[in-house]
Formats: sequence, C-alpha cells, structure tokens
Amino acid sequence: MSDRFERLDFESAELCGLNFSGNESASFSECKFTLSNFISKGHHSSVTCVQYYPYKENCKVALTASLDGFIKEWDLVKGECIAAYHTGGHIIYAAYEKNGNSIFAANTDSVVYRFKRHAVIDGNKNLSKEPIRYLGHTKDVKCIDICTDGKFFITASTDRMIREWSIDNPGESRLFEGSETMVCVARYSACNRYIISGAKSGEVRIWDREHAYSIYRFLKDTQMLSRVFAIIAKGIRR
Repeated sequence: MSDRFERLDFESAELCGLNFSGNESASFSECKFTLSNFISKGHHSSVTCVQYYPYKENCKVALTASLDGFIKEWDLVKGECIAAYHTGGHIIYAAYEKNGNSIFAANTDSVVYRFKRHAVIDGNKNLSKEPIRYLGHTKDVKCIDICTDGKFFITASTDRMIREWSIDNPGESRLFEGSETMVCVARYSACNRYIISGAKSGEVRIWDREHAYSIYRFLKDTQMLSRVFAIIAKGIRR
C-alpha cells in the first residue's frame, strides 16, 4: 500500500467539490465532503470524508476517512501520509476536535471513537494508540459535530437518535428522540442554544438543546428552509 498521493494539474483539477488552488499546495474547504473515490492511493476502499486541519497557521495537513477502517493524515505539500488511525470498521465520518488535539470517528459499528493525535504537525509518522470509545447508539453513526466551547459534541445515527456527549465523560450522553426515520446530519446552531437535524425522510427539526426537545418540525417549506440556513449562519433569535 502506498502512503503517497498523486498531484493533479492545479490549474484545472477538481474532484467532487474538492478544489485545488493554482499554487503548489492543495486548498481544502472546511466543508465536509462525501467522495466515492479519492486521488490518494493510501486507502483500500471509498473515502467518506475529508477535513482540513485549521488549527495551526500555515499548516498544510488534512485527514481522510475511509470504509477501509482507517483515518489518515496527510502532509499536503509532500504528499505523504504522516499518521494513521484504525477503528476496525467502516468509517462514515471524521472530525477534528476544536483544539486540534484529537480526531473523532463515526463508525458503522455504532461506536464513536476519539483518537489522540501524535506529533502529526512535526511530520512524525505514527500508528495511533487505543482510542476512547463512546457507546450509546445502536446503529450506524452518520455525523459528528463538535460544539465551539470544545466540551461537547453531538452525533446523528440511523437508529433515529441524536446524542450529545461530554468529550471528557464517554459514559454519559443526552438523548434527542422523536425523528421518524434515520437522522443523517445534526449541527449546533451558531449560538449553541439549539441543534438542527435532517432526516432521511426530508424532515428537518430544530431542538432546544437545554431541554432536549424538538421546538420546530417542518418539511418541504421554502420559507422554513430559508430560516434553517439563517439559523446555521447566525443562530436562532427568539
């Protein structure tokens, strides 16, 4: 297995929304991507997520998560894999902790994993130690979002549940239930007082975070969908 990836023509190359700048380094958006394949030769299966490391100035590092069970971090200038993290299952989603010290992985085994990063910024190649496990979901975990306070994160799952976890206390989680189909995505609002979720049925819900109940539920309403985008951008004002 090669731990390098091929360079593309930076002037014109674009792959599944992953844009490259015209200079010598690849430029990743902070948005999350779902890719059917990735230019990297470092994975044995489809890549499901790409995240740029934004927590150190001029740091050209990014991670890729794959159905082969590995998360890999890459030096984007050298085109080399600098760290690998293994869950033993299919990884659907991955995200950096807000301080950049850990990586969270959502898996098809219903477990959320937290890996401590190992000298990745210094360019040392390491295989991760045993991760911390967050247990509570009963089916695939589809999404992770980390609160801006760095203390909590939420997960969405095909078990139709959203859970909020304390990063430092894996044994406890708060349950947000009521969705009629699998929950595909969940995000904190900008003010952190609310959670917004989207389900397979097309249902969108807004949840009161403090009391863990749904305060809005809507489908196929353009005015309400516009409101959703406003919530994501600015937070709810009541």
